[in-house]
Amino acid sequence: MLDSTGYHVHCQQAVQVHVEPRPFHWQALKHLLRYLKGTQNLGLLFDLAPNNGKVQGLHGYTDASYADCPDSSKSTIAYVFNYGGAILSWYSKLHTFVTTSTNHSEYAALTAGAKEAQWMVYLFSELDPEIKHTPVPI
Repeated sequence: MLDSTGYHVHCQQAVQVHVEPRPFHWQALKHLLRYLKGTQNLGLLFDLAPNNGKVQGLHGYTDASYADCPDSSKSTIAYVFNYGGAILSWYSKLHTFVTTSTNHSEYAALTAGAKEAQWMVYLFSELDPEIKHTPVPI
């Protein structure tokens, strides 16, 4: 996952169950509420000043969590794309099929990220055809 706290996994488990929640769903919800209570004074700071040591240009990151859904054994795939230190696009979702290994999950996330990168390159080329935005490091 994109964070090491497990926040996303617990949030995902909590919101997907509307009818007949199981004990581990309640545990995930309690864990999520404790996490939110303990981190309510924290925040994110985005420094958009040019040339401040951040990686310039479009960069993407992908990740996957293998078989993290206890109900279906499906994996969560995620990506995030930054441009000049600002997040332009992000995605995190339970995959539509069951993957057979950690590698398979990571490749599924990388595929989704590559598709988004290609779309971003097309978008940037429409906005400013003079600037070359390829290759996009993922």
